[in-house]
Amino acid sequence: MLRRCEPCAQGQRCSSARVLVLDAGCKTTVMNLIAGGLKALRVGSDVMDLSTDVGPLISAGAVKLAEEHCARLEASGATLACTSQHEHTSSPSVEDPRLFHPRVYELPGGVSGLEMLQGEVFAPILHVIEYNNKNITNNKSNNTVKGVGLMSSSNKELALIIDAVNAKGFALTGGVLTRCESVKALVKSRLNCGNLYINRDTVGAVVESQPFGGHGLSGNGAKAGGEGYLEQFVCHKVISEDTTAGGGNLELLRSS
Repeated sequence: MLRRCEPCAQGQRCSSARVLVLDAGCKTTVMNLIAGGLKALRVGSDVMDLSTDVGPLISAGAVKLAEEHCARLEASGATLACTSQHEHTSSPSVEDPRLFHPRVYELPGGVSGLEMLQGEVFAPILHVIEYNNKNITNNKSNNTVKGVGLMSSSNKELALIIDAVNAKGFALTGGVLTRCESVKALVKSRLNCGNLYINRDTVGAVVESQPFGGHGLSGNGAKAGGEGYLEQFVCHKVISEDTTAGGGNLELLRSS
């Protein structure tokens, strides 16, 4: 599922996954699965070759921006958790200056790690945030999250992370994979996005056929494929006529 959301389309599609928030209890298992999935990916220039999983970025300039972003992450304390590049593979710039191997970074500090993310980077880079019970307790004096009521401590921290994500201003797509109804309800009510996907990947909406679109820094207006979409392409004209000015009989007009 994550292979469809992040590395495919070279991370350049608008709904590609950028941030993955993991519960501490399942983090190790999920990260091992992601690492194995990335190692199985074949990165290459020939997009017509069916064995190519990840093709080149749009330009060498896009690769430079992605590499600079990664350098900033590492300088700020982020950890490169896994990548599709094997030790025996040559440098992407040798093969094709537009190639960029998908990679996953762990951001330290829970919600504070999101401060490392500024702006958008269209490349297959996934940023992982962990949440657990350590940063927030159920103590009423430490209940600093607005609108959480009697929420569990882990959900309070998740709410903080969601609020921090919302503060970035982007609101296109989001998703949640869980069997826990309280987590599902929290994300549904709190995450600010145009399209929310539950227990499925976050890509694949058929534009102009299925409702798709965001707001904030991710666009505005009616959702493509949604109710009122065609209204954007028409011009409304209001015509008002005073029929009495021509001697018209309103009673006769009403009865006709």
